[in-house]
Amino acid sequence: MWRYLGIVLMALVIEGCQTPPLWTSSELNTFQVVSYGYDVRHYRAYFTRADLSLLPNKKRTMFFEHTKHHTLAVLLRRRNRYELYDMSDPSHPKIRFETPKPLSLSALYRRLRRYGYRPANLQKLGIQVAIAPRRYRGVKTWMIEIEDFSRLKKRYLKAIKLGQSALVRRLKPIPAVLIAPELRAAFIAARTPKKRKALIRIARRLRINLPETSHPAQTSQSSSPHRFEYYLKRASESELRKILNTSTEKTKINSVQRRALRQRLHQLERDRLLKKGSLDELIDAYRREKDPLLKRRIMELLEKRALPTLEENH
Repeated sequence: MWRYLGIVLMALVIEGCQTPPLWTSSELNTFQVVSYGYDVRHYRAYFTRADLSLLPNKKRTMFFEHTKHHTLAVLLRRRNRYELYDMSDPSHPKIRFETPKPLSLSALYRRLRRYGYRPANLQKLGIQVAIAPRRYRGVKTWMIEIEDFSRLKKRYLKAIKLGQSALVRRLKPIPAVLIAPELRAAFIAARTPKKRKALIRIARRLRINLPETSHPAQTSQSSSPHRFEYYLKRASESELRKILNTSTEKTKINSVQRRALRQRLHQLERDRLLKKGSLDELIDAYRREKDPLLKRRIMELLEKRALPTLEENH
């Protein structure tokens, strides 16, 4: 009997010493802060697939920005209930409302505008989002992962604006897709070699490809000078029309050179009209351009037409 009592007591002790489960249901359907640094913030959430319904954009999520605080917010639809999670406090929905039927996209925008939210441009804000189906602890879920690089992007933009690559030397690399449009635009607009070199150093650090040339004057000096000289001085009308109808990327001719070639083509067309143009063609051209040379040629042709008539009358 004492042996059986000892076995029962041992079982009770073992049962009481068991560790609790490693996760609870409260970890689902809410955002967790993975890391929270000064420059980069990382959030992750697992929402059960059965609960999430499609939004008007035919996706599971929509992203909004607070117009005053510029914080990111994620909108989800769980059956007929809409929930908006603001990343300033992502542990619970900041806004929650129910509707008897799904809202249209415009109605949803109007509803959230009352709370101070507008659609977010993730690239402009400096935010990367990943959404994928995941099985979390045996539960089928949608994983939503958000990486907020907004503060880091502001520091990179300051270095790009000032043209100082030293400002980013100790910063973490930012994903290229979040900064590449602004960096390329600044490189094209740069007017000094010093700033262009600084932007090139920043681009190399982030592995971003920049345009080959950054200034129209530089392009005009470096884009096939001998070929452009041929078209400007010796090309025929048909050759000029062909080169002008071809895109700038293929011809490597910039806007300044293209304007000069158009003037050259216009001059050749006028010379051809003056030598071989019919009276009707000359009259049409004169009505458009009011060129005195065309008027003189028209008068010459009219006089030639009038001479045979006068001779027949005599």
